[in-house]
Amino acid sequence: MASLPNVYLYWLYLGLYITYKIYKRKTTLQQLYLYLNQQFYQFLNITIMAVIKKEMNALKYAVSGIQHFLIKEDHAKIHLLATIITLLLLVVLPTSKQENAIVILVIALVWAAEMFNSAMEKALDLVMPNYSKEVAYVKDVMAGAVFIASICSLVIAVFILLPKIYNYVF
Repeated sequence: MASLPNVYLYWLYLGLYITYKIYKRKTTLQQLYLYLNQQFYQFLNITIMAVIKKEMNALKYAVSGIQHFLIKEDHAKIHLLATIITLLLLVVLPTSKQENAIVILVIALVWAAEMFNSAMEKALDLVMPNYSKEVAYVKDVMAGAVFIASICSLVIAVFILLPKIYNYVF
């Protein structure tokens, strides 16, 4: 028989306690309501704090992964430079919110593709340290996906930013 999670056991215990109190008539309904309200908020507080702590740990690991990526990968430095230049152009040039959102979205797509590619390459190197045609194929396909994302990002940025640059300069 599977055991109940702690949350369900807590509420089961609370329900039995309330039933006992009502049966013995040792408390008024108002006292019972206040007690339940206090227990609920105490439970909610504990639960929310546990979720926040878990999410903060996940955020810490994500930031650590981004730091490792930026330090160890050469392509990350190229993407970082392109991202900074593009974001500066978005700030300087008169672009709409929709254009900004599109450019930022394709930048994020390229970063995600590059990070996924790097992670998969490292994982494949750990699993298959010797040369393998299959591993080379997978790495080539992943690199191709990053290349396509980068080219699409460049084309979108050129379509959006080139007319703005032309109007700004001339």
